[in-house]
Amino acid sequence: DYDRYVAIGAALRSGGAFVWVPDRVAAEMPIRIFQWLDGGGRLAAPRTVVMLGKESRATVIEEQLSTNADGASFHDGGTECFLGDGARLVYGTLQDWGRNVYHCSNHRARVGAGAELQWIQTMLGAQMAKANAYFDLAGEGSQAFVNGFLFGDERQHFHLHTLQRHLVPHTTSDLLIKSCLKDRARSVYQGLIQVSEGAQRTDAYQANRNLLLSESARADSIPGLEILANDVRCTHGATIGHVDAEQMYYLMARGLPRLEAQRLIVEGFFAPVLDRIPLEGVREQLRDAIRHKIG
Repeated sequence: DYDRYVAIGAALRSGGAFVWVPDRVAAEMPIRIFQWLDGGGRLAAPRTVVMLGKESRATVIEEQLSTNADGASFHDGGTECFLGDGARLVYGTLQDWGRNVYHCSNHRARVGAGAELQWIQTMLGAQMAKANAYFDLAGEGSQAFVNGFLFGDERQHFHLHTLQRHLVPHTTSDLLIKSCLKDRARSVYQGLIQVSEGAQRTDAYQANRNLLLSESARADSIPGLEILANDVRCTHGATIGHVDAEQMYYLMARGLPRLEAQRLIVEGFFAPVLDRIPLEGVREQLRDAIRHKIG
């Protein structure tokens, strides 16, 4: 059920990282993985695998960075996370490629019984970025909390597809994706909550909120539900809108320049996502990205 880029990545595989945390071991420090593209005309297809044993704990942050160079580069990455029963994983992907990069990524997480996954999905860089993120709630009592942060400008194009798949009874997923677009940037979000037959007492939530800072920016949102059980609670929703003129007037009437007023509004828009991220360092990185994008 992945797309063709999985096959391309497998054929062109070029390294990666493997993280293994044994049963009942807590990794005290965050594990940081850096992917770097230097110059133009590059091709990279790394794969990251994270495996947590029973009742283990870990935080893994994967950063994707590059220079702005002449000549297009292509990155086709993949991430797989496996959580044993009772494990706790915080995983974040911070994507901030240069504008010469075309990026595709496929992520999958499988969450065991009583385990908890906190997932941070960001899309800031690249000329074009496409990401699939699939979450399998495979054990009773498993939970997945997914938070997404997208900010595009100029002519960037982002496409994010998520799948919350509830395979057994008594599972929970909570997803919030927020995107902000300016200039002629565009985003497409496509999300699906899928509840398998017999997966009773599922509790699933999916929300996509989009803020447009210009008339030429565009956001498309396609949320969906596919439910084969009859004792569940599943909700989804999407909104797309521009900056509230009354908010701008209120702030500027109190002496704030337009850019500063806009920055405060955008930070407030992203606050529900930032507040959910358990790492202060990551939150500050994303705040810096907001300031940089606004100008």
